[in-house]
Formats: sequence, structure tokens, C-alpha cells
Amino acid sequence: MSAVEAICALGVWFVGWWLSFRMLGRERGSDLPSPRSGEPGGIELSERTRSSWSIVIPARNEEATIGGLLDSLEVLRGCVADLQIIVVDDHSSDATASIARQAGSCVKEAPPLQAHSVNPKSAALASVCSEISGEICFFFDADVRIDNLELVERAASLVRSSPSMLVSVQPYHRTDRPVESLALFPNILALLGSGVMRPLSSRRCETAAFGPFLCVNTETYRRYGGHGAIVHASLDDVALARLYRAQGGCVVVASGGSSVSFRMYPKGLRQLIEGFTKNLALGARQVNRIASAAAVLWFVGLVFVTERLVVTDLAHGVVSFAPGVLYLAYLAQIIAIGRRTGRYHAWVYCALPIAELFLIVVTIRSFYRMFLRRSVRWRGRELGIGE
Repeated sequence: MSAVEAICALGVWFVGWWLSFRMLGRERGSDLPSPRSGEPGGIELSERTRSSWSIVIPARNEEATIGGLLDSLEVLRGCVADLQIIVVDDHSSDATASIARQAGSCVKEAPPLQAHSVNPKSAALASVCSEISGEICFFFDADVRIDNLELVERAASLVRSSPSMLVSVQPYHRTDRPVESLALFPNILALLGSGVMRPLSSRRCETAAFGPFLCVNTETYRRYGGHGAIVHASLDDVALARLYRAQGGCVVVASGGSSVSFRMYPKGLRQLIEGFTKNLALGARQVNRIASAAAVLWFVGLVFVTERLVVTDLAHGVVSFAPGVLYLAYLAQIIAIGRRTGRYHAWVYCALPIAELFLIVVTIRSFYRMFLRRSVRWRGRELGIGE
């Protein structure tokens, strides 16, 4: 490795720190701001008891996960006097609906899709817009778990103090099976590429959002058009954030820390590949271009250093100083960022080239689906790639 190559790789390494700046100053804690003492909207226990909340959960074949979410929400029944939980069953072929009913939730069936280009999640949520009764509305994906109420209360507090605000949280990724740890780089790149963790990012004017956890004022959400206004958008979370910005609202984005978590792909490698193929294909043209380009540059730098160390050096039985030091620097950085985005098995840090190769293969596959097939497959459906 030449001196110029080493300097360039080191510079790209610093880009990773810049993109992850806001998530590194805490120990698995959420960076969601709270209204200052005395601001309207702060939620004390007595006030929380008088609050009116709605929780809407879109679900399709989620029998393995939805029970865990509904169980984690049970604690809210004791501290929210008027709590409405709606599960929108998107034509599940398993026991999703019956599990939700047994847990005491109101189950609504999503209407049939009218066109190939319609986002099924947005269509399902739009179908129950008029039935949301709470002052504050949360949208949770079925695989989310509320580990404690701190972040939920803080999100509701922010929305009450500013009704035009959309609060979005990226949950902490739980992995159980070793293969699920291949989500390391897709998760890191998604967070870095969104641009919401860089130091110059404003907390209240983001252009992206994370769909698993959204909190809105119901009246404002309806006035802006809600999910019905973005039903043809491929990425509902990004489109909803843009809708709020276009209507003069604001968007606050945070990571879930120890308060909110999810297990994304419990069914193994095939679901993992399908899920990230969908996310990359649908999100490629809708993310922050500067931040996403910087994130890709950071990953390319890692691949370059790995190639120099594994292919060029170790294949010949030697270890050069510069590639070795840079690889260890990248490894330390990935561990620091990774442990704040999710819980991954140790093997993935010991075998980074395998995780890098996985992301490269999934990226190539997503480009194929995006440019040649013009659709992606998810949960038994072919989803058209719209705007």
C-alpha cells in the first residue's frame, strides 16, 4: 500500500466518525431530545394518565412477532387512561389476527391492493386513518419491542409540545441466530447514509424517517393527508418525512438505544436477503445524497483496506504495517458504531470480509431488481418500484 493510498484510506475512516457523531456520545441511550422543564407538553404520571393515545400496527404474517410487541405494550394500559390499539391485518395467512384479538387489540382488515404500484403498508395504514381516536398516535412495526417507556413518553411529550412534529426512532437491532448478524453492514450503512447522525444535522429538520417507530399528532397527521397522501411512494417513512417538511412541519429522528428494539429477520438468510434487497432497491434514490455518498465512500475504503490485507498480503504470507493498522482502526470503529445500532454475534467482527461480501452481493441483487425487474419481492408479494 502506497503512502497516498494509506492517507486516503485514513481520511475515509474519519468520514465514518463524522457520519456517526451523534450516536457515539452515549452508552446505548437514545439521543431523542426532551422538552425543557416548564415547556408545555411534558408528561408527568398524572398527566400521562389523562392522555389519549392510539397505537396502530400494520401486520402481515407476523404471528411469530406481534405477540411480543403487544405484551410489551401491556404496561401502557395502566398509565394511559384512553389507550387504543389497532392491528391492521394485511391479509395474513397465519394466526396474526387471532393473536392480536386474544391480546385485546382491535383488528381491522386492510383493503385489497388496487394497483401494483401501491405501497401495501401505506394503504393499510391509510384505511384506518379515520378510526384513530387518540390525541397522540404511534405507528409501530410488528417486530418492535418497547423495553421501557422512557422514549415513548419523550416522543409523546415532543409531539404534544409541537403538534406539527413527526418523531421517528430507529430501534436497536436484536439478533438471536448467528446468521442474523449479517445485518451489521446494512444497518450501519442505512443509519450513516440517512445523514441524521452527522454533527451538522439539525434535530428538527430531517428529510428522512424510520418506519418501525413513528409518533404524530393525530389531528395534524390527518390534516397533512397521512399515509393516504403517500400511498404510491415506495418508502413510506421517507415519504412521510418529506410530506411533513412540505407542509411546514418538522421531523425529529433518533436511535432507540435501550428503550426500543426489534428483531428484523428471524426466519434466516433468505428473509435477510429479501429484506435488505427490498430496502436497498426502494431506498437507493430517496436518501440523503451527500450522506449516502459519504457512507458508500466509507464502505469502499473498508473494502479497499480489506483487499490489501487479505488478498494482497495474507495470501502471500506477509502482513504490511499500513494495511494491518488501518484494518484494526476500521474494526475498532465498526465495533463502536455497531454496538450502538444492534446486538451482533462476535463472529461477524472476527470475519468482517464475509459481512462485507454479503453487503456487496445484496447490493448487486438489489440493482438487478431495481433496474431490470423493476420490482422486489417481500412477504410473498411483488412490490413495484414507484417514486
